[in-house]
Amino acid sequence: MITKKITIYRTILQIIGDIDLEKYDLKSKLIVPLDEYLGINKLPFKVSMKAMIEIAFWGQNQSSFQKASEIIYRICNINLSYVTVMNITKFVGKIVYDYNYNNALKIWEDRANIEIDNSKKKGTLYIQADGATVNTRIEDENGSTWKENKLAILFSDSDMYIRKNKSNIINHKEYVSYIGSVDTFRILLFAKAVELKYWEYETIVFISDGATWLRNMISELFPEAIQILDKYHLIENIYDYAKFIFNEDIKKSRKI
Repeated sequence: MITKKITIYRTILQIIGDIDLEKYDLKSKLIVPLDEYLGINKLPFKVSMKAMIEIAFWGQNQSSFQKASEIIYRICNINLSYVTVMNITKFVGKIVYDYNYNNALKIWEDRANIEIDNSKKKGTLYIQADGATVNTRIEDENGSTWKENKLAILFSDSDMYIRKNKSNIINHKEYVSYIGSVDTFRILLFAKAVELKYWEYETIVFISDGATWLRNMISELFPEAIQILDKYHLIENIYDYAKFIFNEDIKKSRKI
C-alpha cells in the first residue's frame, strides 16, 4: 500500500517540483503518515497547492470538466475523475474570487479617500462591457436558473499596435468578469479602473450596446466618459431605427 501511494505521489510531484523525492529513502520505515511526510496533510484534496493550481488552470479553460480531466492525464499523467477536477477548480476559483472581491470592496468603500492626481497624461483608456444570459443549474430566490455573465475589457491606446493597413492589435487587456447583479460587477470594475489609475487619462471611452444598466453604471462611475455604441449592435438595430425615423416606410428604411 505504501509503495502504491509513493508511486502516485511521485507522478503528481513530477509536475509541481516542490519536493525532491530523490533526497529521501522512501523504502525505509516511515514514522509519520505519508500525507504528513509529503506536507499535504492539511490540504483538502491530498495534492499540493501547485498541483491544485495546475488542475484548476485546465479545469477553467476547457469546455467541460471531463475534457479537462482527459487533458490533465495526457499532459501530467495524473488520472483524475471529472468530479475531482470540478471540485478542485471550484475550490481554487473561490480563493481567487474572494481575494479579488475583498480587495475591490476595500477600494469601493474607501473610494472617497483615493488620492487622485489631477494632472492628466496623454492617452485614452478604453472600457468595453456587455452581458450575456446563460442558463445554469442554480436557482435564484424566484426559481429561475438564468443568470447574466457580465464582462468588461480595459485597455489603453498605448496597448494597441497599428498595422500597416491601419487595423489594430490590442497587445494587452485587463478583464473583469462576474455572473450576477450589476451591484457587485460595478465594484469589481471600479477597482480595476483604480488599479489602472483611470483619472490619469485625458479621455475615457466606454463602448457598450447601450443597455440601460450599462448607461447607468457608466454615468455613476465615469460621468466624464465618452459613451459609444459598438458597431455590431449599431448594425443590429439600425434597420429598426430607420423604420422608426421613416414611419415604417420600408423602401426608405432599406436605403440606410
